[in-house]
Amino acid sequence: MAASRDDALRSIRPNLSVDTSECQPVEAFQHDVLRPILKFLNPLILDLVADTLQRYGTGFARMDRAEQRRRLENLLGQDSRLKRTLLGMVLGHFTQDEMKLYLQHTGEIRRRTVELVTERVRSQIDALLDRFDSA
Repeated sequence: MAASRDDALRSIRPNLSVDTSECQPVEAFQHDVLRPILKFLNPLILDLVADTLQRYGTGFARMDRAEQRRRLENLLGQDSRLKRTLLGMVLGHFTQDEMKLYLQHTGEIRRRTVELVTERVRSQIDALLDRFDSA
């Protein structure tokens, strides 16, 4: 049963061609596992962050680009509920072997995941704004 779940999870991930033969295990994990999962989850990540910004009523859409970037960094760095939700989304897409590696390097992989999500969202501010309700 686990093998079929693991195969299904791997099959839905986008294929990113990165040579990780010279990488340390956690860095290889970032390229081979985290990046494809985040690319796959990208629309949901943007939806969740846009909803969170709207619920907080930050006036995000009226900020200049530099303020928007700072606001996103603060939100993704300090909102523990949002961080836990995003991390849970990613962890739910790990295979059993990937989960074992995660459990051995939890702090480092969590840090890398938050950094990757933050950069991903910051680089897509226009797509994020498109998700805001036109209210």
